Amino acid sequence: MDRRRFLDRAAVGFVLGVAGCAGDGDGADDGSPSTADPTATATTDPTATATTDPTTTTRVPTVVGEPTTATVELRGSAFTPLRLSVDPPVTVEWVNRDPYAHNVKSAAFHETAAEWDYFSGNYGEGESASHTFRRPGVYEYFCTIHGTGAMCGAVLVGDVSLDASLPCE
Repeated sequence: MDRRRFLDRAAVGFVLGVAGCAGDGDGADDGSPSTADPTATATTDPTATATTDPTTTTRVPTVVGEPTTATVELRGSAFTPLRLSVDPPVTVEWVNRDPYAHNVKSAAFHETAAEWDYFSGNYGEGESASHTFRRPGVYEYFCTIHGTGAMCGAVLVGDVSLDASLPCE
């Protein structure tokens, strides 16, 4: 088992273990309270795989009723995965693996993009920023330091798709 797959499985296990203790996270886009079902069970997509290819869409397993956590790495001045497909509610954490600063700024490259207002501020190697998405939509973003043509991405929340190219593809 490679390191990334091990970390992905460990993260899912951690989320499942603390799901009953989790409250609403900071940065929720609608501020609505969590409506956790105490009988909820974990559901996973059997086709979900970890990837280091920034052009691949990655699907994250979900826990019914509780925000799951998904990670996007900032490595080599690219968001990996470039497109992250998740079910709501989900907290996305962007982790900087580069030895220089990055940030995450909301954008709308396409008419189908959902409006959201987010800016993480600059953060260095090993630091992270996060945002909780509660509503379905295509949420596009970029790094203001490196620009839309070099470093951009999208979080696809719910049953949505993005057939168009991103500026950095």
